[in-house]
Amino acid sequence: MHTNTMLPAPRGGGFRMEGYWIWCGSVVQGEDGKFHMFASRWPKTLPMHPGWMTASEIVRADSDTPEGPYRFREVALPARGAEYWDGRCTHNPQKIAPERANSVINAYMLDFFDMYLKNQGGILMKGPDSRFSEVKFVTSLL
Repeated sequence: MHTNTMLPAPRGGGFRMEGYWIWCGSVVQGEDGKFHMFASRWPKTLPMHPGWMTASEIVRADSDTPEGPYRFREVALPARGAEYWDGRCTHNPQKIAPERANSVINAYMLDFFDMYLKNQGGILMKGPDSRFSEVKFVTSLL
């Protein structure tokens, strides 16, 4: 372990919102010099599990320093609605290196269309693939 190199966390740092669970923060530094956190949130009126599966959305918060405190700015990706196959929640934002983003997104979009529109392929949609380690899969929703 690296406990000898860890520093104490600053008081009042991080990101919190009254009445919400906050999960899976991913931080990038913007061209404006600020640090932008994208995180999952869902109301604490629901239990943590399975609340994240039915009410999670991605929010953006910003800070002048990487350790925060972060201020809520907007809902970046709300749930689209139960009429869509993936519409009940958005969850687990993750930064993908810019030089990889297009290839990861294109590969999965093509695979998605092959599987759902042509009834063929779908290899990437069925589980993890070592070529795209940035993509994470939930193995069970129960």
